[in-house]
Amino acid sequence: MTHIAMILTGLLLLASLSLQAQTTLDLKIQSRNVDFGNAVSTRPAKTGAVLPAACLSGDLFFKTNSTAGQNLYGCTAANTWTLQSGAAGTGGSGATMASQLADFAVGWTSGQIVSIGSSCSLSLPCNVRFGNTVHTFTTGATAIITGGAGSGLVRIFVSNSGAIVVEHAAAAGVTMSCSGCVASQVTTPAWPVNGIPLASLSISAGQWGASVTDMRSMFSSRAITAGSGVQVTDGLGDVVVSIDPADVPRLGTNNNFLGDNDFSSATRLVLKNSTGAPLASECAASTDDGRVYVRNDAASAQASLYVCANSGSGVYTWELVQGGGGGGSSFSMSTANSGWFDLTGSGGGNFNPTAANTSYFLEIHLPFAVKIANIGYNMPSGNFGGNYIAWGIYNSSCTLITGTSGRGDLSTGAHIAAVSAAATVGPGVFYIGFAFDSTAPIISISNRFIHGILQAANPPRLFTGANAPTGTGVTLTMPSACGAKTGNSFVIPTLYVVE
Repeated sequence: MTHIAMILTGLLLLASLSLQAQTTLDLKIQSRNVDFGNAVSTRPAKTGAVLPAACLSGDLFFKTNSTAGQNLYGCTAANTWTLQSGAAGTGGSGATMASQLADFAVGWTSGQIVSIGSSCSLSLPCNVRFGNTVHTFTTGATAIITGGAGSGLVRIFVSNSGAIVVEHAAAAGVTMSCSGCVASQVTTPAWPVNGIPLASLSISAGQWGASVTDMRSMFSSRAITAGSGVQVTDGLGDVVVSIDPADVPRLGTNNNFLGDNDFSSATRLVLKNSTGAPLASECAASTDDGRVYVRNDAASAQASLYVCANSGSGVYTWELVQGGGGGGSSFSMSTANSGWFDLTGSGGGNFNPTAANTSYFLEIHLPFAVKIANIGYNMPSGNFGGNYIAWGIYNSSCTLITGTSGRGDLSTGAHIAAVSAAATVGPGVFYIGFAFDSTAPIISISNRFIHGILQAANPPRLFTGANAPTGTGVTLTMPSACGAKTGNSFVIPTLYVVE
């Protein structure tokens, strides 16, 4: 072997040994224009189920347990991972399904940690709209199980108040820490009607289940159905909900009430009222028939209630109901047209007081005002003898307003007793009181009557009062007030009043 051959052989041997000893290449400085097009496979990014705690800008990580299309993360700043694949604005073909979008994506990180919307940022915010309100999220949320060993269902949603809610079943018996979210333990998690579902998953033996069911939806619908008294009108992108005027009355417009309208439980019922008489133009046609009007000025005492009615063939006018039909004067009966008021409409008989010096009261309901100056009554056959009777007129509070002194030695037949001062009572309730200084049958009733003027609708009631009359004979006087009332079933005496 020549000297030159020996040198070449040695160099080749050294090169071979050098190549065998170098098992790791630094592609950054030892390669140029590397082409892996014919490689059997390439794995340029580190893989795993948990994002590394530390990273340098430019690092890549393939998260194996994330939703397909949302696996590739890039380190955008020291120790900060950002989802790259499936995110808007990352280039490539982009998402082809709603489940590939990163907005509010829920991902399993570990048995204790679930991330929600980890890609939400200032530059790529996650937005959700409720009506005209848009809630914006610039950071994600993390739900961490901190204790417990049970199992149960979990619902994650965005509430209409703009909170990410992690609703977990009480059966799981876990404690949970939420960063950027609200943990809510309930008996049975459910989707709220006013929330946006994000994901459904479960807790098993105190740990998050790795299976996440994506509930985000691109399409949704909510039907609005008209209920009783409501009508719904679809517009261009909106729905108008309003009352149905055929069922619901409205203020400020005309309403036509049908059926039975009961105001018995109302606190009060106020009719149209104003000063002076009603306008003739408001009672001029059949459509005005039945209108009611009340005068509210002080000068209208006993002449205030008007009703629109058909007063002739096709003629409609206001009729004054209160005040006897004219001029505002009180209703009264003169001596010439006075008659018996049969307050019961029953047959004849005698009223027999059960005890002397006892106050008896007759309750009467008047549809109009009555001016009382005298009280008429009837004596049965026989002499009145030494028995005396006193009368009193009482207002609606059963307080004496006028009356008579004791009267005796009266003959058989009708008698009229003048009260001390004429008084007007009604409309409404008033009371006629009387008392005796004897128990002899001294007042009779009769079938003679002006029927129905007072009592057709409201039969009278007779009762005794707790307050007794004072004096005897001509000094017999009715008490100033009835006092406590005790009902009785006595025969009602026949009375009439005259002015």
